Amino acid sequence: MWTDSPWRSDAPRGTPEHPARCADGTPEDDPARIVAAFRERQAPGSFVTISHMTTDGMSEEEQQGWRAGFAGATVPLELRSEPEIRRLFDGYQLVEPGVVRPCDWHPDADDWPRTTSLFGGVARL
Repeated sequence: MWTDSPWRSDAPRGTPEHPARCADGTPEDDPARIVAAFRERQAPGSFVTISHMTTDGMSEEEQQGWRAGFAGATVPLELRSEPEIRRLFDGYQLVEPGVVRPCDWHPDADDWPRTTSLFGGVARL
């Protein structure tokens, strides 16, 4: 997001922002509602990045391990499916390659960490 928003009024105009843990730290059934409220405050042409922990490709044992790791956190971890994560981008135009695992953003980068625990994307309003 760009700094024409109320989220960071102290930053210089044109500074990119990222709402970290916006959705996977949201213990509710409709995280898209929060993203929509965020989008309503963005200037046209602004970008948003969203990354989110996923249940896709993760065993139940792995999911339990992630949840246990966040058990003492202020906000519990919420894991969502790829279609649920994709819906967080409603109202935005996804930048290629769309909603993918981070290691697939630039698949030719050999030193990029491989993970199956999250999806992410960049989109423009």
